[in-house]
Amino acid sequence: MTETESTQNTEIGQLLRSKKRGDELTLIMSTVNERTSSMPEDLKRKIRDRSLGLKELFIATVERKGEGKKLQVNRLSDSELEIEGISQMTLHSFLLKAEELGKKITYTRSLKVEITD
Repeated sequence: MTETESTQNTEIGQLLRSKKRGDELTLIMSTVNERTSSMPEDLKRKIRDRSLGLKELFIATVERKGEGKKLQVNRLSDSELEIEGISQMTLHSFLLKAEELGKKITYTRSLKVEITD
């Protein structure tokens, strides 16, 4: 048994021995996938010079898909938006357009499962 496996088994054992009131458990799992464009840098620059910025491209995509009135945006920073109200297909359409600009796309999915009485 390796040291890492031993540490993991100890942590699992401690988890199983710790008992709190009730029999409840919350599990949180995240996965990250990156997609990097294989487009040459000079071509990326040419395309970016002729295209809209990402924010403008996002709004144009949402409006073209007819979901502009449903879109709810919470601006977390200048370059980070929390969005609700649009379909996954509309988001996917925007991501494809961003890839066409040679952008790297990183998908982070979080899953939270709460098990309660």
